[in-house]
Amino acid sequence: MIAITFLVEGADMVDALKKNEPMIRNNLLMLISAQNAEELKTREGKDKLRAGIQESVSATLTKMAGKSRLKDIYFTSFVMQ
Repeated sequence: MIAITFLVEGADMVDALKKNEPMIRNNLLMLISAQNAEELKTREGKDKLRAGIQESVSATLTKMAGKSRLKDIYFTSFVMQ
């Protein structure tokens, strides 16, 4: 289970995240499910996933909203079984 918080610039980007949430969730589920569990146990693996998430969400916002002002993402929960 992973919980993520996004840092964006501007209320319009908050609205764009909400409006495109189903597509963003789908893309993130596909990205996360393709990860190697052993790699995610390391700091480097988590950093790589974080970069992939940021790239995926930025691409979706650019495609759907015409721009992306996603500044950062933060894991607020990261539980593996």
